[in-house]
Amino acid sequence: MSKAMYAVALLAISASTALAQMGLFDSRNAFLGPSTAATIWPTASATGATSIAFERFTVTGLAGTNGLVFDEWTPRLTGLELAVSGPENLRFDFAEPLTGFGIEFVEPELDDNVNAPFVDSTFRVDLYDGETLLDSAEITRPNDEAAFIGVTCPAPFDRVEIIETVGGTENEFFGRVYLIPVEFCAADLTAPFGVLDLDDVDAFIAAFLSGDLAADLAPPFGVIDLSCVNRFITTYLSGCP
Repeated sequence: MSKAMYAVALLAISASTALAQMGLFDSRNAFLGPSTAATIWPTASATGATSIAFERFTVTGLAGTNGLVFDEWTPRLTGLELAVSGPENLRFDFAEPLTGFGIEFVEPELDDNVNAPFVDSTFRVDLYDGETLLDSAEITRPNDEAAFIGVTCPAPFDRVEIIETVGGTENEFFGRVYLIPVEFCAADLTAPFGVLDLDDVDAFIAAFLSGDLAADLAPPFGVIDLSCVNRFITTYLSGCP
């Protein structure tokens, strides 16, 4: 069967479902898909820096912050966490364009290390492509639990800013970062990787019909639906980088 015939068969399944738009996630498990990679914070404590570079991104404290402090601030997250002296205003600059960004998060209220009178915080997440603001969203998260802030966007972005719009000098903690790179090819499901062929189509159809997470290619992750079919078709017909 030709590529076009396979595409017609998949389109019959998907009808006229539109491609997924920008998504917000409060669950790491929902955000995580086959396109995601984790970046771990430092394994040794670091204090006083206003900007710290990692292999794939740099994190910087914006106006009002007095330094970045990595340490074991909360047992609710794995490894070291980032705390900020002052309002939690952070900028993440990425070495490559992304379509998804996520970060683990804890806002202590009754937990240890609050460090100031508690104020229930609200944050604004801004996505940028260069100096162009692509989108913004305000978020809150429950207190005294391991939480997650995740965002996806159909347009590639290379910078994220997390701005505390409501809050005080009390602490919040940021854990591991998760990145979804642009070059992820949703349709390349089988070997030889880097080549789209009918084996990829067969693999997607089998995964979709059986409910296998290999077919979970579009937000909301954790749900296999027609947006996954649409993403597979679009990527397959346009080809992968």
